[in-house]
Amino acid sequence: MAYAIAGGIAHDLNTILTAIYGYSELAQESAGDAAATEKYLERIIGAADRARSLTAQLIDLSRGALQPPQRVNVGEILADAVRFLRLSAGDNITIAEKITAPELHVDAVPAQLFRLFINIAANALNAMKERGGRLVITLEAVSDRNGSDGEAADTALVRFADNGRGMDRETTERLFEPFFSKSEEAGGTGLGMMVVSAIIHDLGGAVRVNSNAGTGTVVELLIPLSGFGTVDEKSYLRKTD
Repeated sequence: MAYAIAGGIAHDLNTILTAIYGYSELAQESAGDAAATEKYLERIIGAADRARSLTAQLIDLSRGALQPPQRVNVGEILADAVRFLRLSAGDNITIAEKITAPELHVDAVPAQLFRLFINIAANALNAMKERGGRLVITLEAVSDRNGSDGEAADTALVRFADNGRGMDRETTERLFEPFFSKSEEAGGTGLGMMVVSAIIHDLGGAVRVNSNAGTGTVVELLIPLSGFGTVDEKSYLRKTD
């Protein structure tokens, strides 16, 4: 398992390095525009900080150490991930954000939450890169308990909906298997969704995937809010199906 985790971190580092190279090229092209250059340099530094955090995780892994979770704002990290990924979206892909609950807090390691979001979004972008499309990312507060209307929210629901090539039933069922991938020709490693599964498990949450070949994919993440323990996935599915 340690090798798989290390491979997943290396996979994420490759995504980050792609962004660093991309923003570096933009900074070079905008050398005559001080404001634009400063913006791109800030994003390069931000990406480098993410890379440093991931390498720290590798070091902790080698020592058998774990970073403690902390109370973090889901919307802030989600917005950061979206800004990070816009560069790799391509001209034929649009990304839309709909954050209806900006003050939701969960107990997580910030770098892990960031990895969770970029892995799902990167898969969506890859599924749309040939013919283009639209990725809609939403954040809302829900309750996964069976109760009356108006019950206080205890869960953050993060939804990634794309209209890319989608997946057949077999692929969807095997999606979280380590090293399972049907996108090797596009640089896929089969590690992205394994990382998603591991992180969402650590968060006490749940993940739901609904996909159809040719029409797109919807990935929903249920993450318990701070102080609410774990998500009752079955309860949630009964109320939303």
